[in-house]
Amino acid sequence: MRRIFKIFKALVLLGVLAIVVLIGGLWIEHRSEVALPAPTGPFAVGRTLYDWVDDTAKRELLVWIWYPADAGQPGAVVDDYMPAQVRPPAGPIPGPRSSGS
Repeated sequence: MRRIFKIFKALVLLGVLAIVVLIGGLWIEHRSEVALPAPTGPFAVGRTLYDWVDDTAKRELLVWIWYPADAGQPGAVVDDYMPAQVRPPAGPIPGPRSSGS
């Protein structure tokens, strides 16, 4: 019986340690800045954004359509990865520890 208790105690301690390591890793990842690489390659890609709303069923669907584009086309504009209208606001993500500590 004593051996089973020691094994159970070791498993609980390992579980707690794994949770602490997971939370620590998530905290470090949350604090790090994400910088996406500049687009490269020989092919141009276009993007359009639609917000389809079905008022009868109270549903909304946000659709991004990526399509092959002609880079030499007059008026072609290079844009950000994420359109401004769907970009999250600047600042900390809301949560229990978002008070800046």
